[in-house]
Amino acid sequence: MTSHPTPRIKAASSPPTWTAGTPSGFRYLLARAAAYVEEACQRPHDVLAYLDRDRFHIEHLWANHHHRVEEEIPDAVVFRSRRNQLGGLGLLMGRENSSINDLPLHDKAGFRSGPARP
Repeated sequence: MTSHPTPRIKAASSPPTWTAGTPSGFRYLLARAAAYVEEACQRPHDVLAYLDRDRFHIEHLWANHHHRVEEEIPDAVVFRSRRNQLGGLGLLMGRENSSINDLPLHDKAGFRSGPARP
């Protein structure tokens, strides 16, 4: 019986590196998600523009005011944790981010209906 060596699969070139839980990791995931959604909607997108810290900023959907959501999320520690999870973040152009930074979530929802064009 002849033994055959196990074929080795060549790894594809590695994707850009990022560390989960860091601002750059969140930015990468948010940029990829935005590009995916825009491509599915047949809208132009540019992942590299979304990754540009000077043009796009990470925005928390909830402002850092626990008292505003105390009825829904009574525990302040749980609030801080949820506020910083990926589902509580989005990308906005720099000037837009600073102008809505402290608004309540229901006011932010109508401000922007998708990422700005790169």
